[in-house]
Amino acid sequence: MSELGFKVSVIIPVFNAEGFIRRTVNSVINLNDVGEILIIDDGSTDNSSVICTEIANEVEMARFFQHNDKKNHGIAATRNLGIKLSNCEYISFLDADDLYLPNRFKEDKLIFENNSDAEVVYGCCENIFLTEKGENEYKTRHVYRPNNRYTIDKRVSSKELFHTLLFGEHGQIHTSAITIKKSAFTKTGMFNTKLYFTDDTDMWFKLSLKTIMLAGSIAEPISLRSMHDNNITNDKANREKYTVKMYYSFFKWALNQKLSFSCLHNIFMVLKWKSKGYNYNDNVFFWFYFTVNPFIMFNIFFWKKLHLLYFVRNK
Repeated sequence: MSELGFKVSVIIPVFNAEGFIRRTVNSVINLNDVGEILIIDDGSTDNSSVICTEIANEVEMARFFQHNDKKNHGIAATRNLGIKLSNCEYISFLDADDLYLPNRFKEDKLIFENNSDAEVVYGCCENIFLTEKGENEYKTRHVYRPNNRYTIDKRVSSKELFHTLLFGEHGQIHTSAITIKKSAFTKTGMFNTKLYFTDDTDMWFKLSLKTIMLAGSIAEPISLRSMHDNNITNDKANREKYTVKMYYSFFKWALNQKLSFSCLHNIFMVLKWKSKGYNYNDNVFFWFYFTVNPFIMFNIFFWKKLHLLYFVRNK
């Protein structure tokens, strides 16, 4: 930890959030561990940029930015811009309609102070329903979560976390409930700008493989996620499309890392399931993937998978 102590750059991407952004920033400004608030407009077509400019003039720690062309580039590119512009040793994210709770960084700070190798700390986010439609949309597309919370409900070691996230065995991590050392992004790269959805899940997978991630306040919420009529995740068709795209992209990234065959095989099997390849047996999906991605034959995974499919299983 630097001589300045534990200070966090809070990055808030904004797109058409004129009705929420003041409420969101107000949940951050009184947190002692916040060093700066970076509000970044992603080509809003409502009054968001005007309100964000006013906030930056009123709140000393707040700074307002836009993309150079002032157009919409997507949430991944907006988060990346925030990371590049940030000045603090630690990074956190907050969507423009969500809230931080007063205990947001309490446990994170203690973990970073007491674990010099820690690079990421994650906690619990609770859903709040602002409209009946928002609640119904959420409940029709998600499996039941106790207390409507996004969290990993069991403490697992950093080495076990990737497997836990990949198979969804104990829940999920929400973007508003994770704190990251800025230096960690040198190991994973930045958010994938080709993903309209699920760029955050892609990043959590990569961080869990490349960094030390520790559980913080996983039982008590440290942030609130607002569910309403206009949540971007209500777009079911695009959500499903980009979820599959994310797994293909993540597997391609994983092939270039020094990962075990077992790890790569698990990712490949989840990719098969997410892309509805469960309608095919392993052999058929493997060759389907190869025809679309022939580069895989230059990776050792290809040959080990061939051996598994045609020699080991046939014995």
